[in-house]
Amino acid sequence: MSERRSVSGDVEAAAPVDDLPTAPPPASESAAREARVRLAAYARYEKRGAESGHDVEDWLAAEAEIEAAATASEPSDAKNA
Repeated sequence: MSERRSVSGDVEAAAPVDDLPTAPPPASESAAREARVRLAAYARYEKRGAESGHDVEDWLAAEAEIEAAATASEPSDAKNA
């Protein structure tokens, strides 16, 4: 749903374009990203000595790691777009 703000009377303005959600990545790209996150999370699990109970922590850290790597590999003009 888009957010609407009352401008005057019965007229409403649509939310600015910057507030709109972005389209999800293609399914194959999403699956590839999930596989990279899964491998990174499992590597963290193994590095800890296969100690259970940190699955969510490992997953979130792996997601951040993968996102940082993806952002760092983007061309500098794409980052400023």
